[in-house]
Amino acid sequence: MSELRKHYLLNEWVLFAPIRAKRPKLIEMRSEEKTLDENCPFCPGNEWMTPKASDFWPEEKNWQIRVFQNKYPAVTMEVEQFENKEPFERETVFGIHEVIVETREHNKTLAMLTTGQIFEVLKMYRKRFIELSEKNGIKEVLLFKNHGKEAGASIKHAHAQIIAISRLSERTKAELKEFKKYTNIYNACPYCRLIEIEKKSKRFVLENENWLCIAPFASKVQYELMLIPKIHVKSIAELNDSYLSTLAEVLKPILGAVEKLTENYNMYFKCSLVEDFHMYISIMPKLSKLAGFEFSSGIIINTCLPEDAAKTYRELLGVSHDS
Repeated sequence: MSELRKHYLLNEWVLFAPIRAKRPKLIEMRSEEKTLDENCPFCPGNEWMTPKASDFWPEEKNWQIRVFQNKYPAVTMEVEQFENKEPFERETVFGIHEVIVETREHNKTLAMLTTGQIFEVLKMYRKRFIELSEKNGIKEVLLFKNHGKEAGASIKHAHAQIIAISRLSERTKAELKEFKKYTNIYNACPYCRLIEIEKKSKRFVLENENWLCIAPFASKVQYELMLIPKIHVKSIAELNDSYLSTLAEVLKPILGAVEKLTENYNMYFKCSLVEDFHMYISIMPKLSKLAGFEFSSGIIINTCLPEDAAKTYRELLGVSHDS
């Protein structure tokens, strides 16, 4: 049986067709022999191949985490004014596009790092988010990670990206609008309510004192995950060290489980700079591709129900749950 499911807030629908499902084969997390690659611009010793570091930890010479401007940025701070002679809308945008190299070791994925190392990476995420969000004219900061070639990573060495931009994306506008509408009607945060509902559901995956991980009700992709802080905060900027430390504790096993399903995934932090919101993290494994139906209808087909995805993750993580 097929069914349509609606996003928690947005008017976005997903068609679930489990009859088309094919469970992915589990794979072993691979660790290549090389800890350094002489051709990789993100490896230590090759710093000359990238722009100068704008940040680092713990020190520039013996860095473990390194940040620099993207060599091929999506946006820059240069603003070129133009006369619009087209009958269609267009506008200039500006911003900053940075790369965050998460480890010195070429053969390590984020999931392979220790919890303490992941904690330091998360602190750098927060630091860069705060600094870029304070730039004049910035309306949104997009913090994301493309892992694997099929997920859009052009370089294999573990890294994340952060883009600060002068315009709110249309999806963010829509989500903030629906978030505000819900809170005005019910005098409650929809994602705070979601936590109470989903931690008892069959979509539950994992939790600790500060974080809940679920397979969302209307998952856009197979084995999608959603990580929600149990405290109401707009963005990663408002998370203290305790919350980042406990995030590292759940992120390591969760990403390890994802990497048993696929070598390719996207992860992003959904945050708000000004308006009230409840931030969350989405992890999107790359197990299928959009095709004609999705492009022509605007509706995504997902062959794996989130309840089944959550069960698989609980088995991989050794988590028991009564629901």
